[in-house]
Amino acid sequence: MSSKFKTAATFGFQPVTMSNISLELFQTYVDMLRPMVSQGRCNDPKHALWLNWKGEKDTSIGRKVQRFYIRTLGLDVTTTRIRSLMETVAKDLHESGDITLGAKQALGGTSGHSDATIKAYYLMKDMQKNVHQGRQVFEVFS
Repeated sequence: MSSKFKTAATFGFQPVTMSNISLELFQTYVDMLRPMVSQGRCNDPKHALWLNWKGEKDTSIGRKVQRFYIRTLGLDVTTTRIRSLMETVAKDLHESGDITLGAKQALGGTSGHSDATIKAYYLMKDMQKNVHQGRQVFEVFS
């Protein structure tokens, strides 16, 4: 869990949800790579989790994620788009009965965002539906 995020005052900690593969890679980073670059500070709880090669706090994780996807897949994928994808898939899974409402809400809860924020900023499917329906209005006029 992290306490270093913009809504920390409201939520306290922000849990991070990972798949088993992601957790294994993360554990490898924590156990092997981070100690190599931390310059002996990796056991200090106040020291940043994500470090650059100089052992300093890395403040560009989002840009690194984006560059990774551009380099490996040729896609411009940001952390916001990943969150949007997860929220959209969770909504679809709930609507199809594959997950419970509680499971869907738990995903949103781990991000520290309210249902209103998730709906307004992350559920792209609703926006796509609105665009499609808006086009239908223009077709009637043409």
